[in-house]
Amino acid sequence: MDLARKSKSSSSPSSTTPGSWLTIAGICFISILVGSTFTSGCGGQQAPSALVQKGEARVSFSDLEKYGIQNLHGIWRFYPGKEPVSHLRKSPSFISVPGTWPDSLFSDQADTIHRQGMYELQLHLDRQEPFALRFTEVMTESCIYLDGEEIRCQGKLESNEQESIANTSPFTVVLFPKQLNPVLQIIVSNNHHRKGGIFGTVAIGTPDQIQTLDRSRMSRYLLVAGALLLTAVYFGLVGLVEGRAPTNLSLALFCAIAMIRIMTAGEKPAVSFFPDLPFGVYLRLQYITYFLSVAAALHYLYTMFPQDVHRTVVYVAYSIAAAFSLFAVAVNTTILSYSLDYYAVIFFSVVFYCTYAITRASFHRRTGSWFVFAGMMALLVAVIVDFLRVYELALVQYLIGDAILILVLCQAVATSLQNRNVHLRMGQLQNEKDQADAAARNNREFLSRMSHELRTPLHSIVHIGHLLKEERDPSRARDYVNTLQSASDHLLTLVNDVLDFNRMVQGKLKYQEGSFSLRLLLNRVVVIHRERAAGKGLDLRLDIQEPMPDRLLGDSHRISQVLHNLIGNAIKFTADGEIRVTVQKNPSDGEQDRIMFTVTDTGIGMSPDQLPMIFETYFQAGFQADRKHEGTGLGLAISQELVRLMGGDLKVNSTPDVGSEFSFSLPLKTDPEGDRPPELAEISEAMSMAAPELAKSRAFRQELIFIVDDNPDNRKLTGRFLEKWNLQYLEAASGMQALGLLEEHYPHLVLLDLHMPDMDGFATLDALREKGYSGPVIAATADVSNETRSRLDEAGFDGFIGKPFSPANFHQILSGYLNARQNN
Repeated sequence: MDLARKSKSSSSPSSTTPGSWLTIAGICFISILVGSTFTSGCGGQQAPSALVQKGEARVSFSDLEKYGIQNLHGIWRFYPGKEPVSHLRKSPSFISVPGTWPDSLFSDQADTIHRQGMYELQLHLDRQEPFALRFTEVMTESCIYLDGEEIRCQGKLESNEQESIANTSPFTVVLFPKQLNPVLQIIVSNNHHRKGGIFGTVAIGTPDQIQTLDRSRMSRYLLVAGALLLTAVYFGLVGLVEGRAPTNLSLALFCAIAMIRIMTAGEKPAVSFFPDLPFGVYLRLQYITYFLSVAAALHYLYTMFPQDVHRTVVYVAYSIAAAFSLFAVAVNTTILSYSLDYYAVIFFSVVFYCTYAITRASFHRRTGSWFVFAGMMALLVAVIVDFLRVYELALVQYLIGDAILILVLCQAVATSLQNRNVHLRMGQLQNEKDQADAAARNNREFLSRMSHELRTPLHSIVHIGHLLKEERDPSRARDYVNTLQSASDHLLTLVNDVLDFNRMVQGKLKYQEGSFSLRLLLNRVVVIHRERAAGKGLDLRLDIQEPMPDRLLGDSHRISQVLHNLIGNAIKFTADGEIRVTVQKNPSDGEQDRIMFTVTDTGIGMSPDQLPMIFETYFQAGFQADRKHEGTGLGLAISQELVRLMGGDLKVNSTPDVGSEFSFSLPLKTDPEGDRPPELAEISEAMSMAAPELAKSRAFRQELIFIVDDNPDNRKLTGRFLEKWNLQYLEAASGMQALGLLEEHYPHLVLLDLHMPDMDGFATLDALREKGYSGPVIAATADVSNETRSRLDEAGFDGFIGKPFSPANFHQILSGYLNARQNN
């Protein structure tokens, strides 16, 4: 019961290690083994001792009172044959009790199976007082005599099987001796079994002691049977209710079979409830449950550890058990008793196979395998002990009931652990399903909104294209072009947001540290948004608080992206007033400086309920039919992820109708090589930031440009702009064609696409340099990731421009590079 309480008090396998559970089970089993072997079931009793010698026994009531119940074990006198009781026998045989009689004593009888004989014992009492005897098992009919007077018959003792009635249940007789040296005689026959004799323990004690022993033994068996019944009902109901837990049902089946066997074997508690059932019913139930328990135990192991137990072995075990069970129903009890020897081979084979399977499961750390291993070890020891008892190799008590209880307790703990894991896994799967359903629902809403957002600028682009074909009024045509440009810019922003969002979901957003000029970055960002802010009547200001390092180490592209999103949102949600971008240095104890970026607006603001949700991706991206502002709503979610990627946290303070303030602080090191040359990205940004007046005043002088791109539409549109700006150009559809053009022409600049079929942009650049071309090569690519920028820098490109690019930005970059080349 210690194990039962322990298993109930532990809610998880982590609270007690498998080794300690195994130790607890072993201690419980050894305690039962020792107690059952060396005691007779009463408080102060001694171990069984050979009190009987050559048919005589000295019984001291003082010893019984002092030490408790004694066992009348030893050598009894025995008279084989079916003659009536007689004291005139002159040559008795001697036989060991407990034990079955040997066949050699009946060599003169015609019936080699069904026999009869009389056990005789001369008692020597120290006092003439009542005493009681308890017989555990006598095979199969018997009558008790004291000094020739019949005291009690167990069953009906007759000379043949048809007239006799077998009864092997434990029984107690109270004897009142009329002298100090009474003679005890027990006539036994085995008309219903192949074995005969006093097979079980014969205990002697005072009537109160024997009554206490009866109650103790019966309570013990009922306790085991009750535990098995409760376990069977509980796990059976759990298995039926859940409908998807075969382990519960298989454990319930095994417990039910074991419970029936406990009730019909050993002390046979079922006789107290059903006294009129014949011996044949009980014996058949004993054997059938014995046959089926082997297959049921193997079935349970298969449901617990399907990776370690073969299903075919389970089918074979059930088939053999069913065949033996049908045999038990069809034949009489004597023939049935012979089947035990044959099934013992199958029993031990299955037991050792189960031991192998459990050992393998334990090796692979299956859930609950240690508990089942402990129970199976207890059962294996009990089976070996009972085997020795059945074949009279050791005179010990039956342990199978105790072992089955330990096994079931261990199985119940193991099954409960598996059930817990199953429920946890089901809960996890349900959560994952709910998350997947929510993600699918959000995806549908997101796709619905994206469809709307993409169709809006596309609608303008498609219709303006048709209108421009037929429009003759120049002023209207200019309005159409302005609308077309606005729609294309909006479409480009949408696509960039979706691409960044996809990278964020896939975990592909990466941080790449490099040297950059903070002032150049901030001015670049503000310049881009200043025209849009001015168009709404807003004042966009940049406030760089000194002291501020000139060059820092960080990811300038990601910082720019976050600032673009925050400033763009501020402009979108601000109708009048100003937008201020403030950058300041916060003191830090480490080597890294904390640079604080703050974007403040005087827009519509947000309520406190909205603030916790503004960074949630799908909350932002969720479709709202009555929204007043366009966009994917992904900008803040992406910005939050980017700031976290760089070691900061994006915070917001907002008041409705007053405005909002977004801020983030990043750990940025000061570049120790502050005078290093600018990197490729900075050169490109500087070129595109050239003042518009300077760009417009730059008069191109028919410089030659190579357009290397495998897309003919891209080459055509780019060429039209170059013609408009008084530039010459030659087209090449591949890197090989560009090398061919270089044989005859030397361009002032090469605009090179990176992704081409026969030779990509990197290989083309190497080939151009090998051919002796030393002019600027600008990469034109839609991939503006940090990895691509690093590769461009390492490969030796002079600059890059991201596709799609605006004509103004393209013009500014060309002006910068061509002007720098002319000055050189």
